Amino acid sequence: MKNKKRRLAEKLIGLLGSRENRKRLTEELVKAYNTPLLSTLVTSAVDETLDSLMTAYVDEYEKRCSEKLLKALVKFYRSPVGQEFLKTGPKLDLELSHIGNAWTEAVLQTAVNEYQKLMLESKLNSSIAPAELPPMGTKLH
Repeated sequence: MKNKKRRLAEKLIGLLGSRENRKRLTEELVKAYNTPLLSTLVTSAVDETLDSLMTAYVDEYEKRCSEKLLKALVKFYRSPVGQEFLKTGPKLDLELSHIGNAWTEAVLQTAVNEYQKLMLESKLNSSIAPAELPPMGTKLH
């Protein structure tokens, strides 16, 4: 029989829509390739392995969260505020991910530009092997 903490973790995973979100995100990634065969293969693989992924999620919540915290989270996500957040959260996460990715790209591009400048000025520290750095002219996207 499952212990109370595990049941709470399972409830939380259900409230968070983890199964549905993972399937949706995977489907969106596959659409980018626009290949029917790949889509079929990925869908099949997701269907075959999603239960084990959800078990791993539950295991992680059970390992890292106290029973008290899990109870509080379940209570929160069942509340009107929690339900509203569940509607807003995925869109917010996606937008924050885009913002974070754009920031990371800009930081990396600045570093590549500085590297290229230093290479042109022959002031690059010789302890950094050129093979470790992107070739001159690299544009990150």
